[in-house]
Amino acid sequence: MPKSAPDKKKKLSPQIIVIIVLAILVAISAGALATRYIYLNFFDNSKATVTIEDNLIGDNNNQDAESNQNADTDQSADTNPENDSQQAVGENNNTSDLSDSGQGNTDETKTETEKPKATVIELFKGQPEDNETFNVTNMLPGDIVTKYFCVKATHDSDFNLLFAAQITNQTKQLANALNIRISIPETDTVLYDGTFAQADKQELCKTVLKNDQGQTIIYYKIDVYMDTSVGNEYQAASLTADFDWYVNEQDSLTSPDTGDNLNIILWSILLLSSAAIMLLLLLKSRKEENKR
Repeated sequence: MPKSAPDKKKKLSPQIIVIIVLAILVAISAGALATRYIYLNFFDNSKATVTIEDNLIGDNNNQDAESNQNADTDQSADTNPENDSQQAVGENNNTSDLSDSGQGNTDETKTETEKPKATVIELFKGQPEDNETFNVTNMLPGDIVTKYFCVKATHDSDFNLLFAAQITNQTKQLANALNIRISIPETDTVLYDGTFAQADKQELCKTVLKNDQGQTIIYYKIDVYMDTSVGNEYQAASLTADFDWYVNEQDSLTSPDTGDNLNIILWSILLLSSAAIMLLLLLKSRKEENKR
């Protein structure tokens, strides 16, 4: 009996192998770009933070609040002479508590993790506005909440940096009793100091000048506090607001040098691989036509 011819396995041509490899690269780069876009736009809501330098951390606002509280205490002491001795004991105890809590926790001995952080606000071409949500709940008379913000603006000309606090939700009309102080700690400039209700949607302007670096960094210190004269009727009240920084002169802003080349690499792989696949398929089709 004649021997049957051995089965010959059909081998893929090098051209087909290259097309398959390029198609895989296209699929991977396209999937990576889509994943990155979805993550950055829908899931990555966190903002970067930077450590506040020692020369930007001031206790003036806290001292003001303490002095106001001490003034109220002194007034109450004058009107109630029978309680002088008891109040004196209380004041001594408070002083002791403050000194104890301050031991070993000065600016010189604080570690980087103990120092306050500033939320980074970035303004550049394509992003002329950035914001951060702020909320407080159950503030008591004499309480103060301090937040720092590091505004980074990339620009090539002068512009006006605008800030506005917009109340989005509140209970018990807390904005009428809650105060807000917006300041620039680098220059000890107070842009606003008054009730939250009056500050609502009010534009605060700071002129930013052109520089050789092409970027300006400005720190904002925002203190939200309640005077000791306020009663307890606002107990358990809450307030939520948006802190907005924005630039109307958008032509002054430029694109930042982020150093993130991942998108460029992925787009390059996607475009070059797609072009190579189209070229190989065209050559393959012409080769098959010539064989006919």
